[in-house]
Amino acid sequence: MAKNVGANKGLRDDGEPPRPADEPAPAAIARSGEKGRWIYIDKAGFRLYLAEGNKVIDSWGVALGKVPGNKQKAGDMRTPEGSFSVQQIQDARSWTHDFKDGKGVIKNAYGPWFIRLKTGWSGIGIHGTHDPESIGTLTSEGCIRMKNEDLQELKPLVVKGMKVVIGSNAAQEKKEETKSAPEKAVKEKSSPKSGNGKKK
Repeated sequence: MAKNVGANKGLRDDGEPPRPADEPAPAAIARSGEKGRWIYIDKAGFRLYLAEGNKVIDSWGVALGKVPGNKQKAGDMRTPEGSFSVQQIQDARSWTHDFKDGKGVIKNAYGPWFIRLKTGWSGIGIHGTHDPESIGTLTSEGCIRMKNEDLQELKPLVVKGMKVVIGSNAAQEKKEETKSAPEKAVKEKSSPKSGNGKKK
């Protein structure tokens, strides 16, 4: 059956913007000297890119750790940043998990696959979700979540040992600093000063 592409021009059937032929690759991919297929995760943009050398093959939205920034210790709810590799690909269809959110044990919490990453931290991977609405948010315990259908597209293209780079969310943090900078300037400007230059 033909899909109606005219009604929602510029949107995929699942409501996401088109990917990625006309979408510029993040600078990290464009400048990359990588050979072969690899993954780049843009934390600031909540996006996972599958690349071949310095060209984007495809990209998908992701959810990340509840706490922004680079992982510091086990259980800190941060997604680690750096250059890693795929350790193994596991069938996660029977896996369950209690997210400690009052909903108890969730069946199929990790979707169909768990792409385990060798990061130096235990239990970090790219996986599916029972909650597709969480994509694009800081909500995981440190893993990279994808919609199950997107993970199904990615999985056949991933092999053990494949390079996975997780970029920092410095751009996101910088944006927040820039947002608060005008407020700081207004506060300083409106603070009364005496002749000796000290605040009253």
